[in-house]
Amino acid sequence: MTIIQTYTKPLAVLIILMTYATVSAQGWEKVYGDSLANEANDLTPTADGGWFMVGSSDRGNNNQDVYLLKTDVDGSEQWHRYLGTAGNQELANALAPVPGGGYVLAGISGDGNNFSGSVWRTDALGNEIWSYTSPDNFTQFKSVSISPDTSVLLAGNLGDTTFYLTKLDANGNEVWIKKYPKNDILDAYKIISLSDGSFLVAGFFHVGNNVNAYLGKFDSDGNIIWEKDYGGTAEEQFLSMEINASGDIYLVGFRDDNSFMDNIWIVKTNPDGDLIFEKEIPLAGLQAANDIQILADGSLIIVGETRTDTGTPNNAFLLHTDADGNVIWNKTYGGLGIDIGNAVIALPDASLAFCGFTTSFGAGAEDAWLVRTDANGNSLSSIITGNVFQDFDLNGLPSVGEPGIEDWLIIVEGTNTYYTSSDETGFYSIAVDTGNYVTSLVIPNPYWLAGQNDIPVSIQQLYDTTEILFPVEKTSDCSFLTIDVGTPFLRRCFSNIYSVMYCNEGTMTALGASAQLQLDPYLTLDSASVNFTDLGGNLFAFDLGDLDPFDCGDIKLYTTVDCDSTLLGQTHCIEAHIFPDTFCTAPDPGWDGSSLDLEAVCSNDTVRITVKNTGSGNMSARTGFIIIEDDVLTKTGTVQVGSGMDTLITIATQGETVRFEISQANGHPGNSSPSISVEGCGAFPYSIGFVNQFPMDDGDNFVEIDCRENIGSYDPNDKLGFPKGYSFLHYIEPNGDLEYLIRFQNTGTDTAFTVVIRDTLPEELDIRSIRPGAASHAYDFDVSGNGVIKFTFNNILLVDSFTNEPGSHGFVKFRIAQERNLLPNTLINNDASIYFDFNAPIVTPETDHLIASNFIKIDIDSSSTTSNIPGYENAYVKIAPNPFSSSTRITIENTLNKSDCFFVLYNSMGQMLKKEVMKTSELEFNRGNLPSGHYFFRIIHPAGDIASGKIILQ
Repeated sequence: MTIIQTYTKPLAVLIILMTYATVSAQGWEKVYGDSLANEANDLTPTADGGWFMVGSSDRGNNNQDVYLLKTDVDGSEQWHRYLGTAGNQELANALAPVPGGGYVLAGISGDGNNFSGSVWRTDALGNEIWSYTSPDNFTQFKSVSISPDTSVLLAGNLGDTTFYLTKLDANGNEVWIKKYPKNDILDAYKIISLSDGSFLVAGFFHVGNNVNAYLGKFDSDGNIIWEKDYGGTAEEQFLSMEINASGDIYLVGFRDDNSFMDNIWIVKTNPDGDLIFEKEIPLAGLQAANDIQILADGSLIIVGETRTDTGTPNNAFLLHTDADGNVIWNKTYGGLGIDIGNAVIALPDASLAFCGFTTSFGAGAEDAWLVRTDANGNSLSSIITGNVFQDFDLNGLPSVGEPGIEDWLIIVEGTNTYYTSSDETGFYSIAVDTGNYVTSLVIPNPYWLAGQNDIPVSIQQLYDTTEILFPVEKTSDCSFLTIDVGTPFLRRCFSNIYSVMYCNEGTMTALGASAQLQLDPYLTLDSASVNFTDLGGNLFAFDLGDLDPFDCGDIKLYTTVDCDSTLLGQTHCIEAHIFPDTFCTAPDPGWDGSSLDLEAVCSNDTVRITVKNTGSGNMSARTGFIIIEDDVLTKTGTVQVGSGMDTLITIATQGETVRFEISQANGHPGNSSPSISVEGCGAFPYSIGFVNQFPMDDGDNFVEIDCRENIGSYDPNDKLGFPKGYSFLHYIEPNGDLEYLIRFQNTGTDTAFTVVIRDTLPEELDIRSIRPGAASHAYDFDVSGNGVIKFTFNNILLVDSFTNEPGSHGFVKFRIAQERNLLPNTLINNDASIYFDFNAPIVTPETDHLIASNFIKIDIDSSSTTSNIPGYENAYVKIAPNPFSSSTRITIENTLNKSDCFFVLYNSMGQMLKKEVMKTSELEFNRGNLPSGHYFFRIIHPAGDIASGKIILQ
């Protein structure tokens, strides 16, 4: 039922790449444009890691415009613009970034009969600021450079017979024009400004019947300082040049030795133009070098065009040589048509990018072309593509009325592993290297089935494409409702906005769907974006109507955190439950039918936990529970509860955060792991900051529990991971889910129109399990490359914080599972990059989690140790009194050693506050000026940790 079709070097293969980026260590190839001719002649990287390219675009009816194109870091087009006048022909040959932002473009414009050199100054968005046209007909500008005083220097020719230079001021006003008919100079291809205001010009000129390469140096007024020619009896031309850190000049172009073989030609001179070496690269075929860049190690990267003979189409090439012009590697790119590389950029990470145009791929006669490679010139040019769709007629082919499925994950596994996700039409595309792979569709729940999956694919050559269709059938009629809740922050005494996102990912309509939201008692629901019913006890019901498969919705809740009865840093929770919440799969035959639920209340200095069996069956055996007070396990036990019955467990507290965990019976459906936390019960000051150190009971798709600490201030652009993890080391158990919250704020001076969050997931997380969640604004989600997820908020119109501080915030959440059975001490860390419009990304601080087991401390008055340090194997630490007001005694019990240890005290954020030497096995600890609260300590021996625990200052 799956269709696999393979095409070799098709004319349309890279149409796919016009809208889909593939991030990989080996790069990607992209084309841009429409059915008419489009070319990219020059490029520059942008502040946000993307690309800005210029060239020309045929608009039909004898109309050609300057083509401006902006992409993101993945090569996906963000916008394109046209500059020009209807009925005229305009094109840009070169660009130069302007200090402070924007670009200057150099080229020509004309009406079909006459043409003149033209210049356009644009802002960073491609909007024209000013333009200039040469007063001389039949001129053209081929290169542009910005001088230290921000003047604009231009080089080209006049009527193909005169060397033509122009200088403009920063506002586009003409300063001078220079024409050099001496020696019958024909053309100037490259101009570079120098730090003293002088500049270099490279090109070619005639010497009798010979054409020789030319290099000249000019002062800031355009007067010749010196000029040199290079070459012999063959034709030589310089098409580009670069200057190294020592001021030496590298020039590249071609040499035609009159045998119809053009070879790449490299020349190096000193700063005065004196020849150091020249080198001809005699590769097979005919070549011309169009641009050169000098890499960080002094080696060279050259881009150009190559063909086997005068009658065959061109391909683009990249050539890497050492500083002396010796070839290190040479790579070609393209298909059966004409493919040209015009300009190349070397990036700080040693990767490369070049632009040009192609007729082998794309949508028209010529299309703009951008190729990103690794440091060795490798790009991913072969494509696996297809559609994910609902196959109602079960014929394995997409038909009218069979909709595509959005945001399902496709994985290609082989020598490398690649990921992508389907778009709103079900279409997907992955760029891959040659090799053998298995292509799979990830099915997100048990009620869907791929008609065929795990499909072997063999990619044997570059520029192949393989189509794999994924028809999807339903295994049963069942709704599968999901819900998520989030907010960027909670502020006491202020209105706070929660977003509630819900979807039906099942196979049938959920009739009469509804959601119930249980709010923390300190949260007041002021209003909501949809009608609701107050059920009492801060429980609210929302009627969602009928939800068809793949229908989604969003509710905004406007809440206030109480001022008078809350502490800064106190935790507030919202539990969301969507209905229907039934499972359609057959239950485990070993399940006894019981289902445990928890309730908790604080009564003076006692937490009362009620364990309820809401299932239809009696518990067939006792099940275990644990009680954790702050970060210390204080009690374990078992219970057995009959159907419809409950049992009460009480815990006396001194202000600790009490957490109760219990296990469901074996075979219980779903992923429920009942737990409940109570903060702020008992003596004051009570502990805060412990609720989120462990997972919530929201493993089932129809439940979400969002617990957040109210705050005073925070980093406006950050990433948080939940659970936070145990202690300042953020210990978590293996095989659990992690939920990430990425927060952003527009702290600029104007509205942000687009926000993009790009997150490269660490290998310790299972991307197959990813679930995009609630967000402040609507977004598009996609997965690409080797595990890059991207949230794009198009047209978000996020106001700046100076105009509207509350409205300047946003967030997005996602949930993901760990890879199975990670080893102890495995560190999971991750950050995200946040892009506001086209600015440089803001990189969030890293989140950290450390895999461990049995990490919870036991007993509040002493801390045992499993140390292997001689003399401390059975030691434990006793603290008395604890809590204390002024001082306490810390004793290392059950050890013969008497010294060489340190007592180190930390606050709840993991910051070290004190470090004292234990000269004996006892230490009298005085609080000094420490405020009341909960603190952590470690006893450290030179050979390692002895013990750790908690102390409370009253």
